[in-house]
Amino acid sequence: MDNPKILIVDDQLLIRKGIVNILSTSNNNYKVYEAASMKNAISKAFEIKPDLILMDLQLGDGTGAEAARIIRDKHAEIAILFLSSYDDQTSVMAALLAGATGYIIKNSDANILNSVVRLTLKGYTIFNQKSLPYLLSASNSQITNLSDDLLTSISSQQKKVLKYVSQGMTNKEIGREMGLSDKTIRNYLTIIFEKLGITKRTEAAVIYTQSKT
Repeated sequence: MDNPKILIVDDQLLIRKGIVNILSTSNNNYKVYEAASMKNAISKAFEIKPDLILMDLQLGDGTGAEAARIIRDKHAEIAILFLSSYDDQTSVMAALLAGATGYIIKNSDANILNSVVRLTLKGYTIFNQKSLPYLLSASNSQITNLSDDLLTSISSQQKKVLKYVSQGMTNKEIGREMGLSDKTIRNYLTIIFEKLGITKRTEAAVIYTQSKT
């Protein structure tokens, strides 16, 4: 996807500008837009038809969930990633029922945010660890594409490499732990990245961590 369009929706100026800055400086050639209210988010989404919306759940003039339902009613192809300060069941279920493509917490690391955005744009469904029990127990069986399904093509040895990557270990450390050379670990990662359609270690870590929850 060339120059993906991303709409950031948050009524808190500092948070909104912070996210805009993170994505604008990520070298991914995103076209980043902003909205500070539910009304503005809806009109902006209809106007620019973004590929992805990062939506706060609580907005000054309404809720992100309500905005998402209105937007997806007209443009179901738009992915919506909820970015919230809360990970309680009520908040997560509100996002799910609104058609969320993903849900992460606002205090997430900038690298994690970038990875989640890249994965969401590739069609992955991404939820933060604490949210997954609510997702898995939900009656909405149409929500698919979770990380455990993504790892079915990965061998047990490759999954072990992913586990160590998710723990922040370097190739040399992984090789030492598994009794393999750095080159072998690099080859494993090349195969893993190709199978998962990813390019970053943080993306691999996100996928593996979700599958273990």
